[in-house]
Amino acid sequence: RRVHGGNKDVEQTFRNFVSAWEKLSQVNEGKGFLYGEKFNSKPLPNNGRLPRITTETPLAVVCLNDEAGAFLVRLVQKLANIQNILLEQVVLNSVKKQSGALVYYQHINGTGMIQSKNFHTLRETEVLQYEWQDTHLWLAEAGTEYGWASDIRYNFEKLEFQLAVNHLFGLVHIGLDQLPYFEFQNEMFHTNCKILELVEASVPQEPLSPNETASIRKDERMNGNTALLLDSLTTVIGAVCRTKGDPNTSVLDYVEKLLVPSGQLTTDIPKLIRNSAMNVAKLCHLVNLYEIVEDIRGDVAIECAPAIYKELMPEGDTKRFWEMCKLPIEPLYASLRRFIIRFLQVQSIAPQTQLADIMTEPHWWQSRAFPTGVTVDVVRESVFDLLVKHVCALLESVREKLPKSNAIGDDRAKPKMLKKIRKF
Repeated sequence: RRVHGGNKDVEQTFRNFVSAWEKLSQVNEGKGFLYGEKFNSKPLPNNGRLPRITTETPLAVVCLNDEAGAFLVRLVQKLANIQNILLEQVVLNSVKKQSGALVYYQHINGTGMIQSKNFHTLRETEVLQYEWQDTHLWLAEAGTEYGWASDIRYNFEKLEFQLAVNHLFGLVHIGLDQLPYFEFQNEMFHTNCKILELVEASVPQEPLSPNETASIRKDERMNGNTALLLDSLTTVIGAVCRTKGDPNTSVLDYVEKLLVPSGQLTTDIPKLIRNSAMNVAKLCHLVNLYEIVEDIRGDVAIECAPAIYKELMPEGDTKRFWEMCKLPIEPLYASLRRFIIRFLQVQSIAPQTQLADIMTEPHWWQSRAFPTGVTVDVVRESVFDLLVKHVCALLESVREKLPKSNAIGDDRAKPKMLKKIRKF
């Protein structure tokens, strides 16, 4: 509602989306298109029944991501595979020359050919339309011979050609290896990368205790909910910047008494906070709470960073970096993670941009300030002429130098971020 209100084009797009979503909810005898389906080897919530989409639905549910947006991702996969399987069969039939209408797909030496495109580059005309057109029946002819007037004859050659023109030509094989996962909560930093500093100016901030932090990190109820939580905390942060508030007010009370009644958040959010270790957090802990949840979510977000920022560093540059680096390892690691998680997914930066131009901004560092003894000159000397396209490779190199236990959490057992681990 906050996104489309007042914009007629967006409202119409929303209505079209809801209409399509509801049609998929009604198939399979009302059980829905994804009934009994799994996502990432786990059953979808509510046995795959699609949730109802309204103006109160969190945006994370209708964005491609592997938590709140799991239904949408699985729908995209399943619908795309229908088109892919159809086109594979079409190409096979064209090779076997079973239909003159399919010669378009023949190549050379008994092979077939079809164009392939990534999902996020598709145009509407490249997606199969399921609506049947009655114009196909115009190719029928009544018998003209004596005694055969009640018969209807079809010119199957013309019918095949018409079906191919209307339903096949222009379609592409849809690539699903790199779905453009979207972390909605990072839009906050795209709009204002210093917004957490504005929170501190509105409500004085302090960290949660070590025990409270550890409890949140270990809370199993966080699993599968971090994207939704970050989306919701984004809303809380924006509200606090506008309305301020008592630092000792609990985040739960603030959400229940202000944001739920105003329709900015659903009732699911206070329920999740109340039943988790986050229920101890106050408004004075808001920034620290956001960063804790962000860290838990971090590895998934980094894996989804665009490939143009995952170019390997030349071997000589890696060696030179460690010879020249005067930056403390753990703060550097946290800073690089923060930049990738918060910014690269929603803001396009030229891969050739100097990384030093980014790292000399204090708001990317812990506590939004350079570590003790670090200056702009020290950062530039350490990062020298590395580029933004090397940032993921640099993060991986720094990660390998971390002690086994670090402030962000020991992730040595986790998959390397430069590998493609998400396959559908």
